[in-house]
Amino acid sequence: MALDADNQLNRLFAEVSRGELRALEEVFAQWERPVCNYAYSLVRNDEDAADAVAEAMLGLLKLGRQLRAVRNPRAYLFGAVRHAALRGLRERQGNGPTEAADELARKPDPSQPDSTEALGVQDALMALPEEQREVVLLKVYGRLTFAEIADVIHASPNTAASRYRYAVEKLRRHLGDEDHGP
Repeated sequence: MALDADNQLNRLFAEVSRGELRALEEVFAQWERPVCNYAYSLVRNDEDAADAVAEAMLGLLKLGRQLRAVRNPRAYLFGAVRHAALRGLRERQGNGPTEAADELARKPDPSQPDSTEALGVQDALMALPEEQREVVLLKVYGRLTFAEIADVIHASPNTAASRYRYAVEKLRRHLGDEDHGP
């Protein structure tokens, strides 16, 4: 199924490169949820996440024929969203992406589920170093391989894999400790 989705995204990118708006609308319709979730994980604000996704989608259209050179549209899409989200954070907060994202993450979000389990997972994710958290989110939301994650974060696949491994170990410890609490 992932291969079918990748083939379809390749086809849609080719159509967008020819200026076909319908194809861009289809990319958005199919990838809205995962890229919005990823953007939200970076900016912790629905409006800013939507802005980042819209900016990334518009960027695809602006690339025009250059879009044909993209070898991995899924990784490119998440990379474009990441770039737009972090640029937006810098512009709105005046801080670097780490400080702004951490500050926003500490603020409660009323649109998120209020279950103890969901909050525990969110707390565990926020306790991770930003580099590890981002790799986990790209793996979960984007279903990216370590090679694809490496392209998005500008690191080696081994670095992406080790960040993921360390993050999973920390999440297990953090969530395991909560399971055995009072």
